[in-house]
Amino acid sequence: MTSTILEPYVTRTRPGPFRRALFVSMLVFTAIIYGLMAVVMPIQLLVMMLTPIFVIIAIILWMLPDIGGVQTARMQSLLIAFLGFSIAWPNYLAFNLPGLPWVTPTRIALFWLVAVFILNFSTSRELRDGLRDSVSAMPRYMKVFWLFWFITTFSIVFSDQLTSSINRYVNNQIYWTMIFFVAALAATYPGFVLRIAKVLLWSTIIVLIYSLYEAQSQRVIWIDHLPSFMKIDAEVIEKVMETQARAGTEGYRVRGPYIVALYFSEFLAMAFPFFVHATAQARRVVPFLALAAATLGMIVLMYLTGARSAMVGIVIVLAGYPLFIAVQQRAKKNRSIMGAAVVYGYPAIAAMLALTVVFWRRAHVLILGGGQHQGSSDARAEQWAMSWSKLASHPFGFGVAQGNENVGYFAPGGKATVDSYFLTVMMDSGFLALPLFILVFMVPAFVAFMYFRDAKNDEMKLLAPLSLALINFSVVKGVLSTENTMPLAFIFVGCVVGLVWQKDHATNATETTLEMALVPGLPLPPRRSVPALAGALGKG
Repeated sequence: MTSTILEPYVTRTRPGPFRRALFVSMLVFTAIIYGLMAVVMPIQLLVMMLTPIFVIIAIILWMLPDIGGVQTARMQSLLIAFLGFSIAWPNYLAFNLPGLPWVTPTRIALFWLVAVFILNFSTSRELRDGLRDSVSAMPRYMKVFWLFWFITTFSIVFSDQLTSSINRYVNNQIYWTMIFFVAALAATYPGFVLRIAKVLLWSTIIVLIYSLYEAQSQRVIWIDHLPSFMKIDAEVIEKVMETQARAGTEGYRVRGPYIVALYFSEFLAMAFPFFVHATAQARRVVPFLALAAATLGMIVLMYLTGARSAMVGIVIVLAGYPLFIAVQQRAKKNRSIMGAAVVYGYPAIAAMLALTVVFWRRAHVLILGGGQHQGSSDARAEQWAMSWSKLASHPFGFGVAQGNENVGYFAPGGKATVDSYFLTVMMDSGFLALPLFILVFMVPAFVAFMYFRDAKNDEMKLLAPLSLALINFSVVKGVLSTENTMPLAFIFVGCVVGLVWQKDHATNATETTLEMALVPGLPLPPRRSVPALAGALGKG
């Protein structure tokens, strides 16, 4: 019985015995090479073995047909899960699964988010158009963003540890670039930023509770109670069990879900504006009292970290938030006496605050530092002094993830260290990288401040804590070189871009208030898109 083959298809010819033998031989040879490389090569170079696999996957994704559709709801849920786990789950606690790398809830959520995003991106022109449209609300900012991206990419050329640089660069594209675009797209849907605020507040409250208990016991609470299916490096255990007290003091410094108290203080400085904002916006007595207690608990916890960056974050928020509200009231009501008094009297208030910090010894030590802080200040000054000549010889940097090593400053334990991310980003990617890095976060902070003046619903009012969080992040980066909170910062930037898009496209605002969003189990209104995106984003 004959079969008919329709054009353009043709009958497949079965390979002969020689071709089959050649294919099997190549497969066996590849397996032998991979086995030898896995045994001989150091762990940090094993990523090279994955390169051909990644190339094949990329080709397959490129060849997939365009089936359309946008999995917005799924990406939103995964992004929120990633946010919640990254806040509440200690990043050094992992499931002990034989033969697998560190597996944490945060990584699981991120893995599925990456998988859904890449697959949807490769098979849906609607998603690609939607991503392009979501960031079109801030075209000048996107030029700054892409220029910073190009400079960091170009710096890889100058790396003398290419594998290490590429590995970090790929991580940055996931934790920075992809996270930003997913957040920007998701935030164009009314109600999503409220969900972000809800998860951030509740996750931080969980951290607040067990961190205050840690402060009382002066010991990380789960160190002595780890089950057999959890693992943690011995070096990390030793670091976590230290008091991390400053020189000349014996005070225990709370570190919450982080290894180092300084890293914890940076996160708290970014989360604190949301507690102040939620407390100020509460309309009922019980939520107000609960949020006020949580806000006071945050202040106590930030003090217990023993970090000046936390104290600076408190000052910026408590001084800046009233200005945001006053400017908004002034914009809505030109004859508002209270708004005018705060706006025009703000320079005097700022001057009084500055004089208090300078002349009141206690405030001076908490914010600017005292004798116990002199060691870190001297180390930071020495690191900058050591770097200028090296930057002059490498104006485009030493490559991603290579800056700290090339500064040449070593901690007492012999590990290369840098105490300012401003210096790290310059040593990594050159002189121009620093101003662009600052603009990447400060421009959205300024835009959020400008759009907050006309905010008419609770979701748009979240521009105030988003702006203050980005300001705190940018300030802390001047004295702390770590990338732990970088994904959170890019989520905030994406939320600002999405809210600006909502405002510019006159999206129908959700009626849900922030106070209602904080109630567990209360569903938000269905996500909606305006007609301009109805065709581009599909059903979502």
